Amino acid sequence: MCLKQRPAFGVMRGGGAGNDAYGSGSRPSRQVVLETVKCTVVDYLDAFEDAITNHIAHKVLRSACIRSDRDLKRNRRPGDFERNIDFAENGNLNKYRQIQSEYWTSTTYSLPVSVWSWLSTEEWNSETSELPVGSEVTVNGEKAHQTINQDAFWARVESLPDADGYILVVRQDQTTSTHHRRELRHRKRISLVYGGVSEDKCHYRHHQQEFTLLEEKVMEKVIKENFPGDVGPEGKITKEYQHSDNATQHFKSTGAIEFLTDQFVRRGGRGSSCCFTKAVGCRGHGKGEWDGIGGAIKGVVTAHNRRIMVRLSSDVGALIQSPLDEYKYLRHHYDPDRWRRANKKTGVSQGRRY
Repeated sequence: MCLKQRPAFGVMRGGGAGNDAYGSGSRPSRQVVLETVKCTVVDYLDAFEDAITNHIAHKVLRSACIRSDRDLKRNRRPGDFERNIDFAENGNLNKYRQIQSEYWTSTTYSLPVSVWSWLSTEEWNSETSELPVGSEVTVNGEKAHQTINQDAFWARVESLPDADGYILVVRQDQTTSTHHRRELRHRKRISLVYGGVSEDKCHYRHHQQEFTLLEEKVMEKVIKENFPGDVGPEGKITKEYQHSDNATQHFKSTGAIEFLTDQFVRRGGRGSSCCFTKAVGCRGHGKGEWDGIGGAIKGVVTAHNRRIMVRLSSDVGALIQSPLDEYKYLRHHYDPDRWRRANKKTGVSQGRRY
């Protein structure tokens, strides 16, 4: 005999799910309750087989997503921008000391967060810059924005250059080879985070599209002003690889894909000069940097309100009561000078706000 636990589901609430309405009550939610059952080992193995079947398919899918993401990062070139999207962040503005009637209402907000990353064109084209051990390089790579050399391959620096300038690298298959510094293109990654605050509680397709248009306009301006050589010969972003977790309760995939096709018209690209792709998958399992940034922002806001309510004092600032208050506080909290002072001991001094 053995004991096993199986989930018993109960519907908590329901609602109609329209084509564009994806709010918190658009679908019934379920509460999972673990039920202990006494059974034989054979019964347990039968139940385990039923449960593990779907999990195996999920693991295979996740492994494929991880491999494709790794291949993208190892093969992309300067001018190829990667954008990881998480428009699923929600938060509540709690006062912590409320009268009874205030417990029945809550002020919520949404945090559309995206992480942009690309390769530095300056570092890629340089033949003399320092390559620390562990740096990623492309061996026999072409210069930026030129025709891709099909014989080029990804590798990792294993040693510092010798007297003649030759460096030992490790390939993807773990074999080693030696190459001169001028044959190596440094794959230095640059990342920027774009975040917004919205009082919109529904993450439908129009919410996603509005923030995407605003975000791309701002990010293109920031990159052109601060990293002028990284945009490309067209002077605009024409190659973008998007990734999201495809949470269907937040927006319809059909609308997201249809919206993506309009990128060609907005960017003015044609043929191979313009490329926009969208990947959906669960490779991060909620542990990507975009998830961490959203959680950190919510933690900062929650901790600020808690400090005020515990001390019952305004010495640490005003209480955040609305999404607009939160936006103003976050701009102050992530001020470049204040950020560098707060992180001086940890060595994190590269934080900049554009």
